[in-house]
Amino acid sequence: MPNLDSSSLTPFPPELSLEKSVLILDSQQEEDAKLISQVTVRPVEPDAASNRIDYLPGYPNVGLEPSQVYRFLRRHLNTPVIDELYHVLWLFSVKCGRNIDPLHRQRIKGREIVPTEEAKLHLVWTKDRIYIKTMPICLLNHTIWNVFLGTAATQDWRTAVPFTTNLDEGFDRGVALGFLRSYSLLIQSPLDFAFAKEAHLFPEDLDIDWTSWAKFTAHFYGVQDGQVSKRYRFGQLRLNRLNWLLRVIQPKASKSIWFYQRRTWSVGAMIVESMPVLLFAFASLSLILSSMQVALATPAEDLLFAHLNSQNALSLQRTFWVFSVATIIISVLTWFYILLIPTGIFLIQMTWAIRTKGIANPNSRIMTSAFYEFAKV
Repeated sequence: MPNLDSSSLTPFPPELSLEKSVLILDSQQEEDAKLISQVTVRPVEPDAASNRIDYLPGYPNVGLEPSQVYRFLRRHLNTPVIDELYHVLWLFSVKCGRNIDPLHRQRIKGREIVPTEEAKLHLVWTKDRIYIKTMPICLLNHTIWNVFLGTAATQDWRTAVPFTTNLDEGFDRGVALGFLRSYSLLIQSPLDFAFAKEAHLFPEDLDIDWTSWAKFTAHFYGVQDGQVSKRYRFGQLRLNRLNWLLRVIQPKASKSIWFYQRRTWSVGAMIVESMPVLLFAFASLSLILSSMQVALATPAEDLLFAHLNSQNALSLQRTFWVFSVATIIISVLTWFYILLIPTGIFLIQMTWAIRTKGIANPNSRIMTSAFYEFAKV
């Protein structure tokens, strides 16, 4: 592993930077950056003028003022909902940030690699897909780390406490460390790298190869769980468990009270998805009822159950009768679910449309109930 520059507080040396743009910082911005990161800002090399930019690498609409940079990083990398669920996540997932399968292993398990811009979906998986947040190119730039993601805790970044400020003003360095460590675990071989390029996890104009990537991520592979944010102290998370956990815990940061993320976006698809469970339940109940009919139709004396007198037989009949009636009720409720619920959801959607007519931002005016979650299906 290359030696780190002792004057730098970044996790990788400048020569391994995969995004090599030189950032233009005016004198005031440099002073602000020094106060935030407490590091020395490297001067711009004269011969690098052709590659100088005055915006966040990869995002021309974001300036280099600290407030803009931190606002961008919070919006694109923070995971407030999972951070709120952190204290109970250990019940549903292995508490180990290295619990991440490389991309070729994801393919072996039959999961499609789905790129996303939403940090909350990073490393969230279902039976047939895994969501992966695309790489913000600015995190591959040495100056961004040196200026905006520095830490004053120690010169040894591997034992540093993550730099954290007021979340309305700064950004938790541990989020960026955890995110890049997750990528170092996802892409561990040339095959993984090819899958990442194929899935568009990197920007098209980013000119990198496997060798440069391997050298870069070598500096993040050894990051420990204590150095990263709460989210990245866990690895892959299952979506259906997150959905149920959200319904129970009701984190304040969530905009929904019913779904962490929907898998289906129509009522019909939701019903089709639940049909295997319903069919299994019907088959099991049919088998149980048939067994009960056989038990009632067979005389007790033919079974050599001498102790089964008429009173006991009557009790058994009552029990079976109650179970049969309960099965009928369950069947009726199931048909209610299949036929009437979609009709109810349609009526809710129509009501929602009427109530929000003429409102510029209806989501801020309509109560966030479970029913109105379906109104937006």
